[in-house]
Amino acid sequence: MTEHLAVCKNINDNVFIPVLADCDNGYGNAINVIRVVEEYEKAGIAAICMEDSAFPKRCSFFSGVRRELTSVAEFVGKIRAAKKAQQDPDFVVIARTESLIVEEDLEQALRRGRAYADEGGADLVLIHSKDESGREIREFVRAWDRSCPLVVVPTMFKESSVKELDAAGFKVIIFANQALRASIQAMARSLTILRREGAAAAVRGRSILERQVETLQRCGIDRVVVVRGYKKERVDLPRITYYDNDRYAETDNLYSLFCAEPALAGRVLFLYSDILFDRSIVERLLESAGDVILVVCHAWYDDDARGFQPHRQPPGAGGHPVAARPPETLRALRQRQPDPEDRTDPGQGPGSCRVHRDGVAFRAGCGPLPPDLSRGA
Repeated sequence: MTEHLAVCKNINDNVFIPVLADCDNGYGNAINVIRVVEEYEKAGIAAICMEDSAFPKRCSFFSGVRRELTSVAEFVGKIRAAKKAQQDPDFVVIARTESLIVEEDLEQALRRGRAYADEGGADLVLIHSKDESGREIREFVRAWDRSCPLVVVPTMFKESSVKELDAAGFKVIIFANQALRASIQAMARSLTILRREGAAAAVRGRSILERQVETLQRCGIDRVVVVRGYKKERVDLPRITYYDNDRYAETDNLYSLFCAEPALAGRVLFLYSDILFDRSIVERLLESAGDVILVVCHAWYDDDARGFQPHRQPPGAGGHPVAARPPETLRALRQRQPDPEDRTDPGQGPGSCRVHRDGVAFRAGCGPLPPDLSRGA
């Protein structure tokens, strides 16, 4: 438990979305489960999932392994212990049944799920299956007659899409280990190249700019213009129009923008070249109506409240930049003045923007600007 908890805490400390932790079978009996809830809740984890496999847990998909489930009464006791131990009312306990994995029939699986929801008080119930057709889990969800939401992990029936599983009635869909598998493959490829070539230079990733261009092209944007400055000779991607700001050391980002003035005609998406973005953000921005559109990153967090903050009304003197959540309207956008006592604090500036013939649309980032760029922000 302690090893798994340490990993979960590291994840939770570095993301801005709720973390759901798979806690096997609670690492023992109900007493162990109480400690699990106390420690995971203390670490900031939003939810845990426990299964009704007997301790020690065995993987659901290993062949030739003898699997046993705990009794319904014992697992109900574990769920009750978990719910009683939690302090945060928003903490979520998911009860997972391996009934179909050990080849119990549908009625037995439903009996377990109902007991975990009704008697144990589970917030959600996860039904697991190794049926590659997905037929088993669809039969289960059709027969499910409780208000407790259902969770599914489509590891074996991997052709089932989120849209299909949502339509079937599942409320939470967990994709298990896809990112880990991808990272393992990437490491294996890199090590193969290193063994073959014998030089670190042979292993080269993609730059942020390359990733940005790829995302834009997937959105149907084929004409990409880049303004180069420092070490401009190292920026030489194909199928891109380049403009150069040879005065980059004495000017700011606004000056760089107008170095590309011939390209600022019609609809233009303006992006900083050091900000990564999801394809969905660009698609939403392109589909949005209006001349002035803001897409604001609300994931920015700063313990000192120095980042962008959402407000309904403009801040007073020295306030933070304003970003309203949809469908509200932006009232003002101010740059926080740098702290005169802190030479490393350049203040905050907006990210990137889109220029339209009849107005300007911004895609606002939330990072600090380098001191030499903050003057014109």
